[in-house]
Amino acid sequence: MKRLYHTIDRTPEYNAFIKELSEFHELKGTTLQAEPVLGGRRLDLYKIFQVVTAAGGFEEVTRNRGWKQVGDSFDFPSTCTNSAYIIKGVYIRNLLGWEEEKLWNKVWEPPQELLGPKAHKITNLAGKAYRSPKKKLLPKPIQRKKRKEEHIHSSDPFTTERILFALQIGQPSDIEWALDHIVGLSFECPEIIKLDETPLLLNLLLSTIQPCLTEYASGNALPTSSHNLFDILEFEEDEDTEAESLSSGSSCSSDTPDTSSLTIILKILHSLRNFSFLDTYVPLLVQNNTLKEVLIQSLHTSMTTGHIELGRHAMDTLENMAKQVQLIPDDPYLQCIYQLIKSHDRYLIIGSIRTLTFFSLKPSNYPFLTSDVLHEITPMLLSKDEELIGTVLDYLYQFTFFSDTSILLKSSTYLGWIVSLLMTQSKYFCSRIIQATNQSPPLQSVEPYIPDLTDYQSLDEPYRCLGWLKDKFELADPKSKLSLDDMYLLYESRFGLEKALKMKNFYTVLKIAFPTLSISGTTPIVEGLNIYGIQIKMNILQEVKDVPCQWIQCTQSFENPFLLSRHLLNDHKMSPHYPCHWLNCFDEFKDEDKWTLHVTQHVDSPKSDKNTNGIALMAVHLLNRLSQDPSSAYYLIPYVDELSGVGIERPPITWTSLIK
Repeated sequence: MKRLYHTIDRTPEYNAFIKELSEFHELKGTTLQAEPVLGGRRLDLYKIFQVVTAAGGFEEVTRNRGWKQVGDSFDFPSTCTNSAYIIKGVYIRNLLGWEEEKLWNKVWEPPQELLGPKAHKITNLAGKAYRSPKKKLLPKPIQRKKRKEEHIHSSDPFTTERILFALQIGQPSDIEWALDHIVGLSFECPEIIKLDETPLLLNLLLSTIQPCLTEYASGNALPTSSHNLFDILEFEEDEDTEAESLSSGSSCSSDTPDTSSLTIILKILHSLRNFSFLDTYVPLLVQNNTLKEVLIQSLHTSMTTGHIELGRHAMDTLENMAKQVQLIPDDPYLQCIYQLIKSHDRYLIIGSIRTLTFFSLKPSNYPFLTSDVLHEITPMLLSKDEELIGTVLDYLYQFTFFSDTSILLKSSTYLGWIVSLLMTQSKYFCSRIIQATNQSPPLQSVEPYIPDLTDYQSLDEPYRCLGWLKDKFELADPKSKLSLDDMYLLYESRFGLEKALKMKNFYTVLKIAFPTLSISGTTPIVEGLNIYGIQIKMNILQEVKDVPCQWIQCTQSFENPFLLSRHLLNDHKMSPHYPCHWLNCFDEFKDEDKWTLHVTQHVDSPKSDKNTNGIALMAVHLLNRLSQDPSSAYYLIPYVDELSGVGIERPPITWTSLIK
């Protein structure tokens, strides 16, 4: 049994609080979970209550998306990625009623979900539903089924006209129906919508989202004492907040709650992103100036409100369009992206750098791209994030086409970092710019099969995602509701550093994991961005298997071999003798390069030597580009031994003729 950390200070005040709280629950007919466990730590309910009430109470913390900050005081391990979600549920089930009566002098009537034997299941986390029991969370099943049977088909002009009419002059319920219809089809079969033949639909979507973005931004701006808006872009793990916001209506009038505006924004951004995956739609999207305004407005709203999902959906759309975008002087796209690179959100940073890279694939954009962000991007090569490092290398490679390569050559720091990556073991990254030439021979025709999903963490996508979904979720009562965005946040927070699927592919795998989710099925349970009939299993709390460092007297563990490899090279290098203190290994080296090659062999990453699509390949191509500069010999001479060693140890990449 795993040992639990003692994180509760059992003072007289704590004991008195728990005693009164227990009596309160007994009076209400509910049960108190006095010491919930999360991340191997006992949660101090008294401490949680003090932190939440000091911040203004449950409603205020939820509105300001502050549950992550509540959880930070417990110092959970990095693998406990859903602490905000769990702590909020613990508060609802144990402390919300106490706050209602003791702080706000209201009479708290416990909901039915808290009266049964399953009161403390993690799925009992309905948020505002507990506070408004009279509010109907779900439409009547007959109405929902009727909606899902109506599709936009090329032979069904009536439905298309109905959607256009609803978006133009329809009532809120009609707009909700239209948006649910569009977002569902944009995931499953966006080509049916024929956006290129009905440009009015795109214009109506954009005219609908713009006032909603303005309303949401003005009503939900985060207070900050700094003029730097990027400090608010800390990743918010309160996955349940979005699910609550999606439970409201779809009108964007001034007398409706902000959650209504957010619902419309999310549905339209999802649809636009899904449209951008179709090559036939991209020219139409690129040429629409209103769409440009909407994407930039969404990115700025994401920064000012802290709602990262808005920025992520907008960034995905822009990234898909970037290869066909023609920049202009002082282009707003560039100004926005240069700011986002300074943000704290990994997804937005990688998306911004990748978008810049795609802009540079078009030679006519060269005059508008500058080296101003080089000092922000290049230090990211030192990160422990494989996808981020590879994305930076892609950008630097393209940088050599539109800017002076001597900027990189003259900086011994930058050049040294690039050379050091030649021996990096890659597991996930694949360049979007350079593809390996030594492709594997065509595979023989084999019967398709699904591998054993029980050990999904060792599988490649999409099987890893499929195994994770089946392990963490299960079919439930039709009234059980989860948000698609929330499910993806849980998945992305777990596999974000390991080349996670994008949202559209995640949706496809979700349909495979739970086939009845298809909107054309006989029992449809997908409505807009909400999924009915699925619940989270209790094992969502289980921590992932880490890869331990077996260096003597080192107790650190890492989520994957790549991070362990970076740890060895960064934290255990000791000059001038370069000893190896790996378990049962006592080798010692005089040469740093030989030591590097030796210690990385201790890391279990069998694919690394065969994978020529990774970081090492991209670093070689970048150095090859730099070597074409007439003055490069002077700057590369100090690295001749390292480059020669790479050619011997990693022959799959010697074909690049780097060493001249």
